[in-house]
Amino acid sequence: MPKKSVLITGITGQDGVFLTNLLLNKKGNYTIHGTTRNKNNLNFFFNKLNSLGNNHLFDVKVQQVDLTNEKHVVGYLDSIDVSQVYNLSGPSSVYESLKKPYETQSEISSIFNNLINYFSSKKTFPNFFQASSSEMFGDNGKKIQDEKSKFSPNSPYANIKLDLHNEITKLRQIYDWKIISGIMFNHESEFRNKNYLIMKIINYVKSGAYKNQKLVLGSVDYERDWSFAGDIVDCIYKLNEAGFKEDFVIGSGEGHKISDILNLVFDSKSLDWEEFVQIDSSLLRKGDSISLISNPSKLKQKINSNQTLTFEELIDRCIKKS
Repeated sequence: MPKKSVLITGITGQDGVFLTNLLLNKKGNYTIHGTTRNKNNLNFFFNKLNSLGNNHLFDVKVQQVDLTNEKHVVGYLDSIDVSQVYNLSGPSSVYESLKKPYETQSEISSIFNNLINYFSSKKTFPNFFQASSSEMFGDNGKKIQDEKSKFSPNSPYANIKLDLHNEITKLRQIYDWKIISGIMFNHESEFRNKNYLIMKIINYVKSGAYKNQKLVLGSVDYERDWSFAGDIVDCIYKLNEAGFKEDFVIGSGEGHKISDILNLVFDSKSLDWEEFVQIDSSLLRKGDSISLISNPSKLKQKINSNQTLTFEELIDRCIKKS
């Protein structure tokens, strides 16, 4: 059986690393092509794979490509022949999008459109997974979200993700394309950037910063659906491999409050978080949902989705491996 050729955009990011590791563990069934914006990320990327116990790095072909540049995209895609695409590239920080709304939206839309335009112009339609976001739901009045829930985006990041989500519906209708909009809820690992909430809390405690300053948070009562990134990536692989042309909510279906994270992280140092955390409600965004949890019923009906780490085990992993 010939190898399947896979393109992973944003391969050096958290999800790209776990997906690469998963594909490499398929014992030579895949040729993996990956793009990165920054060549300096490559050593860090391979270090991440090594930390997951994978030494088949010669099976991964990573190239620095500016996916926002149409000519660069055409030249790159002309040099490879792919049957599956995982579009994981682009900004992922909601807060950065508030600071740089035009840049965020322009980059996310340019990457998507350059990829889509290339394949549609060539009349080749690889299985395509688009990384969408639970941020699209915003504060829509519901605690539990599924594929039919109302969207109420409240950030530039969420707005552009919703635009592309709607575009995917049109692409399926026009081309009968096996393209998935994966509405992913919060997922974390030891590879997550330190600016994200869980790693921010962990770094605060592990660095000993609590000895000198307070940890300032907007709320401890917000509730989110946090999963292990490796489990989420396993789901998106199974969905794209099967060639669905549908939308999927991807999450654990379980909610945990920020205070739950604080309890687990501070307990690792036998500390009481209430002594070190300062609440500043001005940090909260208007239109944010207090509680945002997935209903992954459709996902579980379509694929065998396994949760290998509980919430508590996820936090423990991030503490020990970060």
